[in-house]
Amino acid sequence: MSTFVPFLFLFLFGFLPVSFHLHYHCRGKDDHFVLELRLSKLYIFRYEIPSMVWEGTAGLNQKILTAAEGFGFEENRTQEKRMGIDAYLANLLEIGRALKKYGLGGTFFYFFLPEKYRRWVTVEERFERKGRFNRFVWRTVLGGAEPAVLGPTTGLCWGAKGVIVGFLANEYRFKKPPRIMVVPNFREKNWETMLDCIFEIKLGHIIVAGIKNYLSQLGGGKNHAGTPD
Repeated sequence: MSTFVPFLFLFLFGFLPVSFHLHYHCRGKDDHFVLELRLSKLYIFRYEIPSMVWEGTAGLNQKILTAAEGFGFEENRTQEKRMGIDAYLANLLEIGRALKKYGLGGTFFYFFLPEKYRRWVTVEERFERKGRFNRFVWRTVLGGAEPAVLGPTTGLCWGAKGVIVGFLANEYRFKKPPRIMVVPNFREKNWETMLDCIFEIKLGHIIVAGIKNYLSQLGGGKNHAGTPD
């Protein structure tokens, strides 16, 4: 019964749009990461890392802020966390496997869910493709004093961004044309990049396959719905 209640809740809210706002800004050694889930106007969950400091082989020090608001409650938490290089690489691999298995919207949803419910996540490709980008801005400033090096590097960066955005455009819809910029800066050696995007999909398009698998399991069907592994 305890497992059924969350799925009943998700089913009732399946027709509401859920948006994921991703913002990442890196300037030199300063990093700022924000990921926000917004369920219509009812619920907002925000995960923010305002500072990330690499300490060589010791790993990564992070300050993590989380905030949740909606359904009559509000909660804010702050924690300091150190992550070793092995754990950091393992997280990157898990994200890669999730993207391959669930697509973009399903991956966002997967990592927002408590771990005990993640095994029920299963996303059908035809539903995942119904998601769209309401905003996509990716700006990069490349610094360097040597035009002979900076010129080709700028061209390579444009090419890499073109491939990535072309892939996304083939998989998803864009409400507005994506804005990508690569700006060479001959006065400074530091580099800067800023990615800001909002991806929206109906909650039901993400969870419908998971509900099918859950009901199948209740009826004696398959024993495992899905994990990135």
